[in-house]
Amino acid sequence: MLTPAGRGTATRPSRDRTPMEIAAGVALCVIPFVLLLIAPWLGLRVAVGVALAVLAGIAAVCWLLCTVGGPTRSPGEGRRDEP
Repeated sequence: MLTPAGRGTATRPSRDRTPMEIAAGVALCVIPFVLLLIAPWLGLRVAVGVALAVLAGIAAVCWLLCTVGGPTRSPGEGRRDEP
């Protein structure tokens, strides 16, 4: 969404990744590997169960970060190495 900047120009708001977006990316990358690694040895039913357990774990971590609050930073704030 574009917001006016004062002189008729428009700027895009800074875009930080939210825990939900990071969790979705991790799930998309991890679940196929879980299925491919476990299915040949233990069967498809066990692999799907493990993939669902991994998905539930990722969702739990995401929920904790969203409700309890994880490490937060202002959009313009960088790393601070000095004390």
